[in-house]
Amino acid sequence: MIRFKGMQLSGALDAGLPEVFKSKQRRLDEAVIRTMAPYVPVAEEKYRNHGRMSRSHVIERPGVIINTEPRARREYYTNAGHGNGGLHAVRGTVGVRGRLWFERMKADHKRELREVAEK
Repeated sequence: MIRFKGMQLSGALDAGLPEVFKSKQRRLDEAVIRTMAPYVPVAEEKYRNHGRMSRSHVIERPGVIINTEPRARREYYTNAGHGNGGLHAVRGTVGVRGRLWFERMKADHKRELREVAEK
């Protein structure tokens, strides 16, 4: 499991936030999950967890997104991106899947995510 943390607020401050900020954070968290999915490595079809890691992101609390797949932390830091759709695909289509998917997604889509946050 791996956690992607945004800004951490104390419980008292979080409870006092206006609903506008909470709804903006919820929309931003959902946009991050949706935008991050194409960057997450996918196991080959022969493996039991084929395609599960990209669908395993959930919002734990506002600003904190976790991936519940047990191998997520290892894949986040060590995946070489050699599979189909990977950064360095040996066979198949070269794409964006590979390690550090959250950081690379932020770099590629920061303008879109900022627009979602400002709505």
